[in-house]
Amino acid sequence: MRADAFWRRKLIIETTANLLINQGTDFTVELVAKKAGVGTATVYRHFPTRADLLEEALSHVADKTNTLIQKIINDIKTGSISTLNALQVLNHHFPETGINALLPLLIYADFDSLTDKLQKQRKQTITLFHNLIEHFHDSGLVHNSISALSFFNGLMIIHTAQLFYPSDASPEDATSKQVLLTIFLNGCKYGTNPINPPAI
Repeated sequence: MRADAFWRRKLIIETTANLLINQGTDFTVELVAKKAGVGTATVYRHFPTRADLLEEALSHVADKTNTLIQKIINDIKTGSISTLNALQVLNHHFPETGINALLPLLIYADFDSLTDKLQKQRKQTITLFHNLIEHFHDSGLVHNSISALSFFNGLMIIHTAQLFYPSDASPEDATSKQVLLTIFLNGCKYGTNPINPPAI
């Protein structure tokens, strides 16, 4: 493949991946072409069907997410960062990882409907989720009763939430996602059914 063709293919994949992260699968090939600055024919030349394009974009998102989580795990193991710092890194990069796309389209997808490549990436992603949550369990940041998928689902819901409050709300009432995230993470320390919940 020529260098310019390789660059265009990479651009198309990254553009589609960004659309997946930001708006799910509700977009057309024409929109991908427009945002990538290429012709629709160019997109189809690299990806004969929309399904081929989505598969490659989802694979790209999975690689990006898995690379980040693996780095966080490695940094914890080497002592480069604490588990608390690791959690902060995960939260900081969460919106760009595409986990909000991976959970419905890869993790919770029918396994047999996935290609061999995506099946392998799905297994790798789930393994990394479990490995990371074990470090959070061991440090007490996340209670043992909270599973990896429950934890990542919670993060996804908060990071993708649309917040509502009155137009005349005071600063205290205008809850930010950071406030919701803090409430969620504090709750994660006590688990789903704490024997001795904190006093309210």
